[in-house]
Amino acid sequence: MTKFLYVLLVVFSFSIFSAGANEVSCECPKLGCDPCSFSQGLTFYTEKCGPRNARMKSCGRPTCVPIEQASKECPNPPKANSGPREPIVIADQGGETKLADASEDRSAPKVGRIKVIKGSVSIVGSDGKANVVNSEGDVRETDTVSAAADAAALVNFEGGNKMHVHSDTEVKVKEFKDPKDATTRKVLFQLIKGKIRNQVEQKYNGRTSSFKIETKGAVAGVRGTDFVIEQKETDILETRVEALDGRVVLGGLRAKETREITRGEGATFTMPKPSSGDKDLSEFIQKGSLSPVYKIPDSRLKDLEFESRVDVARAPKRQGPASDVEICDRPKGFLNQCSWNIENGSCVRRRCNANGNWAEFTKLPSSSSSSCAPSGFSVKDCDY
Repeated sequence: MTKFLYVLLVVFSFSIFSAGANEVSCECPKLGCDPCSFSQGLTFYTEKCGPRNARMKSCGRPTCVPIEQASKECPNPPKANSGPREPIVIADQGGETKLADASEDRSAPKVGRIKVIKGSVSIVGSDGKANVVNSEGDVRETDTVSAAADAAALVNFEGGNKMHVHSDTEVKVKEFKDPKDATTRKVLFQLIKGKIRNQVEQKYNGRTSSFKIETKGAVAGVRGTDFVIEQKETDILETRVEALDGRVVLGGLRAKETREITRGEGATFTMPKPSSGDKDLSEFIQKGSLSPVYKIPDSRLKDLEFESRVDVARAPKRQGPASDVEICDRPKGFLNQCSWNIENGSCVRRRCNANGNWAEFTKLPSSSSSSCAPSGFSVKDCDY
C-alpha cells in the first residue's frame, strides 16, 4: 500500500511539473511605441494563463501611430499613410522603463555595422529581445536583422562585404568567422524571408573558406560576387537568385543537383510549402526542384542593379511597352503576365518580359499542378 501511494505521489508531482512548464505567465508584457511612432490610446485583450490555463489576464497594448516629421530619435520617419506600427517590448531599468538600445553591450562578437535607410528596423539577439535601431547600430554573430514593411537598411560587415536589406525581410547572421584570414574565413546567413543583395568583396575558395546563404529549402554559395537572393512564400516556397557579377551556385539543401549562375543570369528553387505544424522540412525539400538557368534581359539587369540597392535614390522607371498591349506570342500575353503549361509531366511557369519573350522558366512542384491546364497554356497574372 505504501509503495502504491509513493508511485501515485510521483505521478501527481510529475503532472504538476509538466503543466507548470507549459503555462503562460499571467504578468502582462510591458509594451511601448518605437521612436518613429507615438501612442494613440490602448487596445485591451484577454488571454488564458497560469497553471492549466485556469486563469485569465487582461492586458493593454498601445496603438502606435507613425510620426510625420523627422526627429533626432527617428531621422528616417515612415512613409505617409503607412498604417499603425507594431508595439515593441520595453525593458526595466531600476523601476523605470526604456526602449531597448541596439548599441548596448552584448556577449556575441561584433561583425558589422547597420545603417537604417528608412522605416523601422530591429536587431533581434539570441535571447529573442528586439532592439530598435534609430539610425545606426552594431550587428553581432547570431543576430537577426528584421526590416518592417516600410523599411530598408545597409549592413557593412567586417572585411568589406555589404548587405542591402529590403522591406519585409528577416536575415540571421548564423556564423561569421575570421574575416581577415582568407584561408579559414566562414560566413553563413539565413534568409528567413524577404530580399537581400550581397556585394561580396572578400574572396572564398569554397573549401576551407566559404560564404553561404540558406533559405528554408535552398542554399547559395559564392566565392566573391554581387547577387540578389529572395525568399517568397505563396502556396509554394521559392528561392530566386540573380547574379549581377561573379558566380553563384544554387542548390537544394538536401539535393546534389546545383545550378551555376553568372552575371546576367538567374535560377529558382521551388518546393511545396509545409504547414505550420510540420517541423521536419526534409520531405518537402526532397520534392523541390531547380529551374534551368535563365538569361536576364539587359534592360531588366540595369533596373535590377539600381532597384536592389537601398543606399541610392531609385532610378526612374524605364519607359516600356504599354501594359494593355499583348507583347508576347505563342501564347498571347501582356507584360509581366505568366503562362503555365505541362511539359514532360511537370507544371512549368514563365513570365512575359519587356522584350516580348516568355522568360524565367520555373519548374513547379506537383502541389502546384492545379495552376496548369490539362492541355495548352494558361495565361493570367503571376502568383508572385
